[in-house]
Amino acid sequence: FGADATECIQWLLGRGVVPMVVGGARLYLRSLTHGIFPGVPKSREVRERLLALADSKGPESLHAKLSEVDPETAARLAPGDLKRIVRALEVHEVTGSLMSELQTQSLPDSPFELVGVILTASREWIYERINKRTREMFETGFIDEVKRLLGLGCGGDIERIKANGYRETAALLRGEISESEAFDRMDRATRHNAKYQLMWTRQEKDWHSIDVESLPPEETSRRIVSLFDAAGRHEPGAGA
Repeated sequence: FGADATECIQWLLGRGVVPMVVGGARLYLRSLTHGIFPGVPKSREVRERLLALADSKGPESLHAKLSEVDPETAARLAPGDLKRIVRALEVHEVTGSLMSELQTQSLPDSPFELVGVILTASREWIYERINKRTREMFETGFIDEVKRLLGLGCGGDIERIKANGYRETAALLRGEISESEAFDRMDRATRHNAKYQLMWTRQEKDWHSIDVESLPPEETSRRIVSLFDAAGRHEPGAGA
């Protein structure tokens, strides 16, 4: 994503257009603004051994092991986050390096001048909008969309989709859960993502913050454009 987005941004800047990147998942955004450390080779043998250990002694045993070798990474991961715990231990065994060290390696600076903007609001306001959006998804055809995907034989793929709603709705259509339970699960998952985004946006100390709770969309847009204007970003090629 980082490489493709960089190419697209450079193409736009070359034509005098200043793009806005809007989102989203932190990993994708950081791959564009900070880069990410190169992938570490995987070892199926090490991974299967660690998973077998988790089966016999529980995921908490691997989290305790990670706390011994890489306490910084362990502190960021929940004891039940087996996938990431196994990967961190695998990296240590394969390379002798710590995941926390690799993730803080010096990376090339972004080739762009960036204006970062965070749209903020109270948690209650955000959760209310999440609830409304989840209900609208159910009422405007999302269930039919998932039903069509299942009809096309995409059941296994749906189980691997991380976007909120697909797995829950597939379970609803298979009769495994009720509509109210599917709604509640989607709502909780989206609130969890929102909570995570609120946490990581606080780490972006140089970004501008706009409280949108009491602002109409037009005023929010005007303030964002004003920030770009103030930074001189509307000059062709100046940044993104």
